[in-house]
Amino acid sequence: MIAEPLLEHMKISISDDGTRAFVTNDDLREDASVTEESLSQILEEKGIVFGVKGGLMIALATAAAHRTPVLVAEGFAPVTGKEGWVESLVDVKRLEPMEEKGGKVDLHNLHRIHNVKKGEKLAIIHPPEEGIPGMSVKGAPIAAKPGKKAKFFRGTFVSPDPDNADMLVASEDGNLIIKADGTIEVQPVLTIRGDVDFSTGDIDFIGSLVVTGDVKSDFSLKVQKNLEIRGNAEDATIVAGGDVLIKKGFFGRGKGSVSAGGNITIQHVLNQSITSDKKITIEREAVCARISANDAIQSPKAKFVGCVLRGGNEVEVLNLGNGDRTQAIVHVGRRAELLEKYNVLVNGMEQFNKQSTEVRDYVYKLVRMQLDGPLTEEQNNLFEKLKVLQTKLPETAKNLQKEKAEVEAALQAANSARVIVRGTIYLNVLLDINGVKKLIQNALKEAMFIERNGKIEEQSAPTS
Repeated sequence: MIAEPLLEHMKISISDDGTRAFVTNDDLREDASVTEESLSQILEEKGIVFGVKGGLMIALATAAAHRTPVLVAEGFAPVTGKEGWVESLVDVKRLEPMEEKGGKVDLHNLHRIHNVKKGEKLAIIHPPEEGIPGMSVKGAPIAAKPGKKAKFFRGTFVSPDPDNADMLVASEDGNLIIKADGTIEVQPVLTIRGDVDFSTGDIDFIGSLVVTGDVKSDFSLKVQKNLEIRGNAEDATIVAGGDVLIKKGFFGRGKGSVSAGGNITIQHVLNQSITSDKKITIEREAVCARISANDAIQSPKAKFVGCVLRGGNEVEVLNLGNGDRTQAIVHVGRRAELLEKYNVLVNGMEQFNKQSTEVRDYVYKLVRMQLDGPLTEEQNNLFEKLKVLQTKLPETAKNLQKEKAEVEAALQAANSARVIVRGTIYLNVLLDINGVKKLIQNALKEAMFIERNGKIEEQSAPTS
């Protein structure tokens, strides 16, 4: 036990967080027996057992006259865990134009779109870490707070990786957006609100695109899916993997072009080039345009003046030509082209079959030679190459048969190639159906033209 007089002059306090203990010396009497050991015993009886400091007598003596609290024991505070964070796996470039040599700025390449593919890894969500516990002066552990979770929001078309819940991937092709509030999203359909011009630069997008304004001259617009332009398109280069819709006009000095893997629909065209792997629809008129559709040009309400039209199977219009020297030319059907392709394909298949037989026979020959003794290094190398080639032959044969069937179907369709005029076809219009040509000498109304036995026949237009 510690003498009561000694305890009367020792005031012990502990900080609110329990990590520090203080002793205040209230003018000990001279006859009070105070030693380092007795002070340590006092602290122990008060439960202060961790982090007790040495040299307490000197510290107390120094602070006695001022009754200043002396730090006699010190634990350590807990450390809060590291917060979770989001690691971007996509290099999102700054939205600034590139500076070329000489200080010139490329305003056509502004890096405003960040294309990502379906399944592409976008970000890793790193979880928060556990904190480090502290220790009080009484020897009790002090729990640490874990770090906060990463602040982010999973937006549209972003999903967890099936193999890793902490990995975010794109669930569609599109434009990657990381917002200020932490939202990560992918936009399969991108909207340009306004014109495609120097404010946007050229556009190269993996998804579908909507332009609410115009596409200005000399700019390039490429999308891998569908495109909608709600204004006009000028002398621009436009390429789409899917359908194209231009709600107004496509005009200029003849430098512009539109090509699409899908259907194309335009209100009116002046001087430009249009190409589609499927169908083309002109809603009102086309003047001095070059229009080519792998399937058909179906524009029963449109007038065509001074145009060159190419339709794989059919061209249907309201009016063709205008009676003056501005000639219109219409090409329909591809029998001659398809026959040439078919003959090349058949000859290629015969050559392929011959080579396949040669490969098979030589492989058998090497197998027999191997039974008689080891092959030379050169023979072994050839043997391995031929075996690899042999495994690929069935797939090649399958693809050739498929291509042949497609050409045969196209040849069948070419037999029904036709030009339909719902209104008037004027003189000086040149028709070319399956390579057979006819110059219109007199205006005709509501007519259909087909090729039969090397001649172009005129019939009444079918009812629509």
